[in-house]
Amino acid sequence: MRKNINEAEWKVKVDLAAMFRLTHMMGWDDTVWNHITARTPGTDHTFFMHQFGLVYEEVKASNLIKVDENGKVVNYERIYEVYERREDGSYIRREEAL
Repeated sequence: MRKNINEAEWKVKVDLAAMFRLTHMMGWDDTVWNHITARTPGTDHTFFMHQFGLVYEEVKASNLIKVDENGKVVNYERIYEVYERREDGSYIRREEAL
């Protein structure tokens, strides 16, 4: 599903989703502490990441989210659960984002 996104951003999302699938295929997704993101083309302050709670085999280009450097969701079509990163590195659920 490709809506409201330019060609460069879509390509990055497709490549990032492929990286999640490859990571799963190689068996490198056995913990929740893995970190795979991709910077949004043309910016220094936003990037694409998977939604917290999705396992790597569930990630696809259409369900990646765009966040800023503070973890605030900038653009999404559908969010299952959104978490915000605390200063201590833990995550809290953002009820208002659901």
